Amino acid sequence: PCINVRLDPPVGGTVDDLAAAIAGLQGFVATTPTDITVDGYLGKEIIVTAPAAPSCELFTWATANRTNGVGPGEVNRLNIVDVDGARVLIAADWYPVGQSLDEPPELKRVFESVHFPRD
Repeated sequence: PCINVRLDPPVGGTVDDLAAAIAGLQGFVATTPTDITVDGYLGKEIIVTAPAAPSCELFTWATANRTNGVGPGEVNRLNIVDVDGARVLIAADWYPVGQSLDEPPELKRVFESVHFPRD
């Protein structure tokens, strides 16, 4: 999590591959990936919490165009969905209030509103 480089070899191309890789990030606390359906497409959901007092900058995932950095104690909800063979990552982050990791209601509404275009 402290290195701003992509894995070599890269994570496999399936939803399960990415969910397992993120769930296994050292130094983070992650829920077990759970099965979800988003707009009729199957996927996995995982909640990842960054350490509260890291000794470095933190990174959770990267693509060819973006590296996702996170702040101390930040919580990320990740929905990873297979949309007609393309792996899609839907992400939102927040900072917990007190001891509760509950996401803000407006984030729940955003996740519930996700729809994919159909031909």
